[in-house]
Parts: sequence; C-alpha cells; structure tokens
Amino acid sequence: MMTMYDEYSEYVDKVDALVSTYLQQEAVSEAELREKVPKFFDLVKSVSPGIKVPPDGSADQNDLVREMTARLLERFRITLDQGNAVVADFKPWLDERWDSQKWPHYAAYRSMLISGGRPPAVIRTLERDVKQIMDLVGDPTVEGAWRRRGLIIGDVQSGKTGTYLALLNMAIDAGYKMLVIIGGHTEDLRRQTQIRADEGLLGQDSRGRLDGTLGNITRTRIGVGKVDPSLQLPNSFTTVDEDFSRFSARTLNVDLETALTGGIVLVVKKNATVLRTLRQWIKQQTKGDERTSMQMLVIDDESDYASVDTSKIEDENPTAVNKAIVELLESSERNSYVGFTATPFANVLMDPDVDQGLFPSDFIYALETPSNYYGATRFFDEDDGVVQETDDQHRSGLRIHTKMAGAEESFPFKHRSGWRLPASPPSPLLPASLERAIDTFIVATAIDDLSGHSRAPKSMLVNVSRYKSVQKQVYDRVVAHVEVTRKVIESHAPLGSDTSDLVRLKRAWEEEYKHLPFSWDQVRASLPAAVEELEVELVNGDTVKEREEAALRHRKWGSLDRRRLIAVGGTILSRGVTLERLLVSYFHQRTQLSDTLLQMGRWFGYRDGYDQLVRVWLDEEVRSWFAYTGRVVADLRREVVTMKALGQTPAQYGLRVRRHPEGLKITAANKMRHSETTTIDVAFYRTLLESTTLLAEEVGARRNVVAYGELFDDCRKLEHVSSVQRFNGAPQGGTTVFADVPVETILKFFETFRAGAEDQSFGVDMGTDGPAGIGFIRRKRNEFPRWDVAFVSGESDRMIEQCVDANVRATVRNKMERFAGPPESYRLANRRLLSATTLEQVARMTDNFDESRWRATQEADASRQTRLGQGSVPSYIDRPVLMVLRVVTKPESKRGVGKAADLDAGLVGAAVAFPEHPDGPDAEYSRNSHAEFVVNKVWLAERDRTSEDEE
Repeated sequence: MMTMYDEYSEYVDKVDALVSTYLQQEAVSEAELREKVPKFFDLVKSVSPGIKVPPDGSADQNDLVREMTARLLERFRITLDQGNAVVADFKPWLDERWDSQKWPHYAAYRSMLISGGRPPAVIRTLERDVKQIMDLVGDPTVEGAWRRRGLIIGDVQSGKTGTYLALLNMAIDAGYKMLVIIGGHTEDLRRQTQIRADEGLLGQDSRGRLDGTLGNITRTRIGVGKVDPSLQLPNSFTTVDEDFSRFSARTLNVDLETALTGGIVLVVKKNATVLRTLRQWIKQQTKGDERTSMQMLVIDDESDYASVDTSKIEDENPTAVNKAIVELLESSERNSYVGFTATPFANVLMDPDVDQGLFPSDFIYALETPSNYYGATRFFDEDDGVVQETDDQHRSGLRIHTKMAGAEESFPFKHRSGWRLPASPPSPLLPASLERAIDTFIVATAIDDLSGHSRAPKSMLVNVSRYKSVQKQVYDRVVAHVEVTRKVIESHAPLGSDTSDLVRLKRAWEEEYKHLPFSWDQVRASLPAAVEELEVELVNGDTVKEREEAALRHRKWGSLDRRRLIAVGGTILSRGVTLERLLVSYFHQRTQLSDTLLQMGRWFGYRDGYDQLVRVWLDEEVRSWFAYTGRVVADLRREVVTMKALGQTPAQYGLRVRRHPEGLKITAANKMRHSETTTIDVAFYRTLLESTTLLAEEVGARRNVVAYGELFDDCRKLEHVSSVQRFNGAPQGGTTVFADVPVETILKFFETFRAGAEDQSFGVDMGTDGPAGIGFIRRKRNEFPRWDVAFVSGESDRMIEQCVDANVRATVRNKMERFAGPPESYRLANRRLLSATTLEQVARMTDNFDESRWRATQEADASRQTRLGQGSVPSYIDRPVLMVLRVVTKPESKRGVGKAADLDAGLVGAAVAFPEHPDGPDAEYSRNSHAEFVVNKVWLAERDRTSEDEE
C-alpha cells in the first residue's frame, strides 16, 4: 500500500539529510524547526530538478512538513550522558594533538553519522566518549615497548559496534598501523561485523575473495569512502566472504614496516586457529624479528565470550582462544587491547595478577545509553516505572506476554536434540501463543506500513530451542502457518470479508493495537502488502549457504534493506546478531547463566518510530531473570562510578557481582575460578555508618559547617523535641542530644552535607539516590520517621567558629592522611570517626536503648563484619541516631596535615546508626539485607587488609 512517504521518499530523505547536517547545535527548539524545515523543503526542490515533490500549498506538502517537523523534533530531543572511566596512571596525550592535526578518517565517520540522521546529542557525546577512550588506549607515537589493557561496558544492542568503529577511525588518524577486530565466534557474526567495518572504517565494499595482489583490487567506495572521496583507505586483509586463512598467509607477502600506507584492518573470527594463523603471518613478515614495531590495536567484540581463560588448574596453560589473543598482542611490541561487552561479569572476575593476561588493569569505561534506548531496565524493572505488561494488563507502548499457551507442551524447556514436536493433526501446527505472536507481527507490519514505514525492514524472532533439529521442525511449521495465512489474506482481505483467519488477526489488532490511530478496515486493507514479501528464515550453522544466497538475491533486487522476515533459530540468534526493526519476539528458552541470558534479549535496542508496536512473549520466571540480571549489570556499572570517584584503578578496587538467590548463575563456573562467593550486607539495618574521610576542599568544608549549624537550629526550634545535655569528661564541653527529631530534618541536613572523596556512605554518589547511606535514609523514611541527633563534643580546649553551643567542643585528630581527591579530603586514622562507646552513650542518654538486646548483641555479633567494614551492629536501639562532630588538629602538632584540616571552623564528620528492621531481625533484614556476591581477587585482598586493620 503506497503511502505519502513512499511517494515522496527521495524528497523526504534529502530534506532529512540536510536538516541533520546543518542543525547540529546544542538545542533546537520546536519553533526553530517549524520555521526552518519548510525552507529545507524549498531548497531541495530548487537544487534537485526532476525529484518528485508535492504541489505547492497542497495537503500532501503541508502534511509532509508537519510530519517531518514532528519526527525531527523527537530526534533532537534525544539525550546521552557521557560515560565514566576508571584508569591507572597514564600520561594524557590526545588533547595536545586534537587541534594541531587533522583527523580525516574520524571526520568522515562523523559526517556519515550526521547524514544518516543520528541525533545531534548522541554524536556530540560519542565524540567525547571516543576521545577519552582513545586517550586511554595509548599514544601510538611513543617509542619503545608498551602495552595497554582496557574494557568498555555497553548495553545489549546499544551501539557498541558504532563506538569502536569511531575509535578505530580515530586510531588510524592517531597513527595506529594494524587494527584487528575480533568480530564474533561464528562466521555469521564475523561477516556482520565485516559489513559494518566496510561501511564505517574501510570505506569500500569488500565482498569477494582476496587474490594476494594488494593495491590492484578495485572496489566500490561506500560509507566513509563515499563521504570523503579523497580519503586514503586502509588495507583490508579480510572480506565479507573470506576470513583470514592459511591461504591468506601464503599469498599476502608485504613489508609490514614500510610497504603499506593507510594501515591494515582485519576482521577475524574468535577462533584459535584463525588467530594463530594471523600471529604466524605477522611473524613471517617481520623478517626474523620476534615482534613487529607496528602499533597494534585489538578490539575484542563480546570479550566475555571465549576470550576469558577458563583452564581448570592455576598452573595449567591458558585456554586456546585466550592464549591466541595474548600471543597475537605480543606479536607487536606496541599493543593495546580493548574488550567490548554488555555482560562484563567474566572480565572483572579474571585474575588481575597474570602479567600477560587480558584483565582490564589500565582502564574500564562504562558507556551510557541514549534516552531513546530500550534496555533491560526499561523493559522489565518495575521499580523504575517502566511498562510491565502481562496478559492480564493492557497499556499502550511496550508489552510483555508471560502466558505462553502451549509452549511447554510443544518445546519444553528441558528437551534433547531428538525431541519431536507433537504430531499434527490432531494438535495444531503451532502452540496458541506462537500463532498469536505471528498474527501480531503480521498486524504490526501492516500498521508500520500505514505509519509511513513501508520501505523499512521488519522482523520477528522465534527462539525456542538450541538444537538445530528442533529449530527445523519449528521453522517448517511456521512456514506452513504463514503460507496458509498469506493465502487467506490475499483472497479475502481485499473483499472486506472476515473469515476465521481474518477474525483471528482482527482479535490480535483489538487486543494489541486498537489504541493506535488506525481502524480495522485500514489495517485489513494493508494486510496483503504486509505479507506479500514476508519470508521465514532458519538461522543456524546448517543454513549459512542458503542465507547467503537469499541475501545476494535481495541485494540484486535492491530489497535487502526492506526485508520482512521471521527468523527461527537458537544460538546464532542469541548473541551478536541484529534483527532490523524487530517488532515481535517469541522466546521460550532458559539458561542458568546471567550473561548468556541477557545476550539473548535481541529485542533490546532502539525502537524510534515503532516502540508502540513492540511485543515480547516469554515465560514469567525468565522475565524475572532478565529483570534481575539487568539490575546486576546496573549495580556493576555503579561500581565503576564509585571506583572513579575514589580515584582507584581496576587493579586496586575490588569488584563484586550479586548472585541470584536461586538457580541463576552469573556466568560459567570455569570463568569464575579466580573469584570467591561471600556474603555481604547490602542494606544498613543494624549498621553504623561513619564518614571515614572528611571533606576539606574549602567551599565544601564551609558548606558542611553551615549544614551543621542549621541542623542544630532546626532541632532546637522543633516542638515536642526533647534536648538533653551530658558532660563526657572533657574539661569544658559536653555532648548535646536531641530526641525524637523528624526524619525531614535529617534529610535536610544530608541535602547539603557530604563526606570526603572516597566515602561510599556519605560522599560518593551511587546512583539517583546519591551516596549509599543517604539513599538508604531516603528509601526508608517511612520506616524510621523519628530520629535522635547528637552533637558530639570532643576534647579540644579552644572554641571554634560557629560551634552553635558552648558546651560542644571540637575533637582533635592529629593523625589524618591528606589526598587530593577530587575533592580534597582527609582520611582519618584507622578509618574510624567515633569511639566504640559513643553510640551506646548517646542511646542511653535518650532512653533509646534496650539492655537485653545490647547484651545479646555483644555475644552474638562481636565478630561480625558489616558491609563497609564499619562499626559494631547496634541492634539495641529502636530509633536511628545521627551523630555529628567537628574535627581540628593542634597547630603545634608535627603530625598536622596542613591548613585545610586546621580551619577555624573545623571539618565536619557524620555517623548514622540504623536499628533493626521494624518487623524484627528475621523479617526483611534476614531475607534481603544479606546477599551472596561473587567477588574478584582484589576485593578479597581488600577485605583481608580491612580485617587485619580491625584486629
């Protein structure tokens, strides 16, 4: 069915490209777009004679301008935050060279993205991210031997390939000579990566075979090569049709050091034989030298898969692929390795002590996702307000069906390769839920056509078995169902008669898409065109040739970019493969591995313009596993933020990954052999949190002093709040305590107060709730509405500015360690703010104390270690307690730590003690506060050091 966008498609595309190119500023208002878009339409019409355009002033012209403006406005509203990096010591180099040299390959890539309609904010942030990553990868002009190891964490289907193509273009401009992309463990995945590299890096179509006559192969310029015809293209030693092989090694004889200009690019499989062959070839070209001096950058796509050393014994040789990657890197004396993955569990659990390993010892960079990305959180996490659909609910937007009628009978979760689908008849060809999913896809295709996207591809995923024989049976039945449905639609839909099959399709429309602005009559009229070219394709290792031939046919017909496809498969569909414009997914598989599970979610990604059509069928328990794994990945990304705030490196900061309380494993056991499982507190019931570092940066320190004074005034002014004062042995001062203070007063204090740079409780933001301790207060404000507040007095014999109460004196700490941060902070000796008896004294002062529970605590919890290695567990209090104090040093102390710690106002510290859960220690505390984590060697070493310090 021809739409307005189809009729004037060339016109619209040219306008889109012009707008994307010329409106790249920070923000474009709706008024500006409405003013400028008609001018771009006029410009295209004037410079493109012969192009089909609607008549001036016609309804079509007005509709085009209006629709185009609305679409562009949505694109320009998309935002993307810059990623977070944690790095070891290195010398920044890129900023000095950025303005002093040309970057033609990166400029061409950026232009390609702009002309392709990439949102302006995304392009700007991509450049900032890639520049920072390039800086971390290393300066290729540095002489002598060097090596770098890093990890980039992105989300599934979020654009990691586009990021590393931008990085590789920048690397060519910077001076890297050999670029290797390890593009997947199957030829399908490698080919897919090669196609992307052809367009975004090589600038030419590499289809065909290598013949060894480098420089004499004439290929069509595409992508970046077409954007900039003068661009010197790199040499490609692999093609869409050919991986690097022994034949390549025999026929490609070049002088790596001098003969080639433009650099070398290879896209290879993650296969030990291929990698070893490439390494041997490099050695042959070095004329007897052990290593080449060519700067090598290796990109390891899906670096958690197969790249991790999984040998069972500590002293055993590394596994084949891991060893082959390491040896490939070592074939160059100047090499950098960057792993890319959405599931970094195995990567962070590697052994960091292996000198030549792939542990990301130099940097980890966590990419953010644009506001239009649909990931695990947006699909599944109820706490974040996303649409969580089941068969018992109906809302517009994303919808997830968890009632999969007939699925377990047709292809049970536990089946073997010899499983036979139930015979038909008498049973139906397909389970009712899969039949419904296919009907939904057909209707969604028709609606997408009506929405102006008839030239866009459409796809559906069917993943119900990892066995090829079972996949083939499902494929045959899906083909049969589609053929029957197609014939009914072609015969009856144009006549307006609703046969039983059309009634079934109408029911899918009513229950899924009736809220959209298309009537059933419109949808039915669009159905014949929707199914006319609909194909079903079996995607597994047995069908490579058939799929290549199908792609070739579509390429000749010019229809490759608008295929309508139902893809039936298993493993190949589970990692790396991108299905264009995926509307419907039917997923009936289980895996006990979190990383494998998340990679199976091919429905994650960007759904601009068709998010209202997206539907997913999967089992309820599997849905909960996806949600859980998404939160675990989010936790790990927050750990990177914390590591960055602390100024620590991956080799210094212990990483941990939460385990599922039931059967879902983080990753394969052999990938976790350098890790241990331990129990850690993840909530703060019965926990004392202390600001173990004090903020000393002048502005922040003064702000904390103001917060201290305002807290005292707020407590003093409250009605029905009692104040008690006790002298604590100091010659002139005493601690002042306010009982029964409302939680709003506490939260007001923590809106301003912050601890030092490495404090995870009150200093480092852990997400949207802020620092971990403050976030816990916010989340539990209804559980703990009343507090006690203590202004703890110390032993200082001198008054300090704004001490709010003459009885409250500062405490003197002469042993503090200064560190630059940022911000500038001081670490207290022994990492303790208060003495062990301070909380007990304060609690007794306000009758917030249970003697029997206190004695039980002393007996049962004497040796218990809390989440952050902080104080003893205060189960004897009923209300939480906030304790604040001022810290100074003696001016004459030789151990004084500088002017900042000797401020007249003093530095401010805070501690919070939480009681047990209101329902008692056997309620939520014992159910949710403790969790099992898999922790890496660095975490274990830090725990051991903390234990020794406490002892």
